[in-house]
Amino acid sequence: MKIIRLNDRSETIPSNNEYTLDPTERYVINLEDEMEFQSAIMMSFQVMGPPPALKNYHAWLFECRIAKSNK
Repeated sequence: MKIIRLNDRSETIPSNNEYTLDPTERYVINLEDEMEFQSAIMMSFQVMGPPPALKNYHAWLFECRIAKSNK
């Protein structure tokens, strides 16, 4: 059983920014650790403001859709 962290970039991540998991391996996510990290991220939004993708989420999704359709 392997413990993974959702925001850990210690392993090399492929160019598509997705995790590559071994289907024969069992994985565990420590929810307590993840909630602590996600809470810290949300508190940073209160201090610095949300990132552009969250501030104007629908416009960002539209731009992503247009960019993908132009490929």
